[in-house]
Amino acid sequence: MRFAGADGGCGRLRVTSARGFVARLRGLIGRPVPQPGEGLWIEPCAAVHTFGVRAALDLVFVSACMVVQGIDAAVPPRRVRIAPGARAVLELRAGEARRIGLRVGTRLEWERTSRVYVYPLRPSTGGKR
Repeated sequence: MRFAGADGGCGRLRVTSARGFVARLRGLIGRPVPQPGEGLWIEPCAAVHTFGVRAALDLVFVSACMVVQGIDAAVPPRRVRIAPGARAVLELRAGEARRIGLRVGTRLEWERTSRVYVYPLRPSTGGKR
């Protein structure tokens, strides 16, 4: 995902998308907090809970036009945040929105990449467990 700020600055984030009702409801519950430069995109979404989340999060609420309409920074676990009119939320590790320069009015856009991520397979156990 690319973004361009009102000051002309721009940047990129590696974003994972939560699709489907269960994935959106679960969000980051029981998962590691995103690393710097990464986030979780939840759409459609205008309300977020942080129950079961391991650490504080920056919650970036985004309009249907892909413009940041609000940022709740460093929201601790066991909280609820609502942003009427938001179409999506981008969940980032606490402090990340400020670090990368996101602010109200920042325009976001999806960027297709041709990167292929290869993960090593587990060593073979020869059929034994």
